[in-house]
Amino acid sequence: LHILHVSSAQGVELIRRAKADGVPVTAETCPHFLFLSADDYDRVGPMIKVYPVIKEESDRLALWAGLKDGTLDFVASDHAPHTVAEKQGSLFEIPSGMCGVESMLPLMLGEVSKGKVTLPFVVRVLSENPAKLYGFSHKGAIAEGRDADIVIVDMLKRRTIRNEDLHSKQPMTAFNGMDITGWPIRTYLRGKLVAKDFDIVGNPQGEWISCPQY
Repeated sequence: LHILHVSSAQGVELIRRAKADGVPVTAETCPHFLFLSADDYDRVGPMIKVYPVIKEESDRLALWAGLKDGTLDFVASDHAPHTVAEKQGSLFEIPSGMCGVESMLPLMLGEVSKGKVTLPFVVRVLSENPAKLYGFSHKGAIAEGRDADIVIVDMLKRRTIRNEDLHSKQPMTAFNGMDITGWPIRTYLRGKLVAKDFDIVGNPQGEWISCPQY
């Protein structure tokens, strides 16, 4: 059993107990659950609407604890872009979801800069663990025979997450205005440079990869 988008302290505890009992369960959470709480609703506005809903600060802290002790196996972006127009209006009428793929790594690197987690931890929960879970033997590590998927980071680089810098069809994020120290500056996909200094390089290089586990 793999559980997506864990957002509550209760969920973390149930998964922790199940793993202790030998139940073959894995789970992930998302950046918005790790970096936002109900305290941010008024500040962020409708952009904060996601499913499951973002909960209390106590839930946020429990998710971090679960990620650090291995109860939660990895972090997934839950990238769900909408147009700017779609995200305007009543909180009860607009669609849920936000773009998350471009801000996920900077947010996690920011935690490294603050001394709250390590770079090996970030590699484990963003790359190594999901590759292992889904059976992508050619991904998740730098080694002979693996795909040369490599991200080079500058841990001294300080930059602000801004809507206008995003490359998604939805140039809006709940993290707009957040200052981060630690940014990816080069991204290689199968050995080919695809992003440099916050801009996309060349034409799309992505390929559909079927999951051998399912």
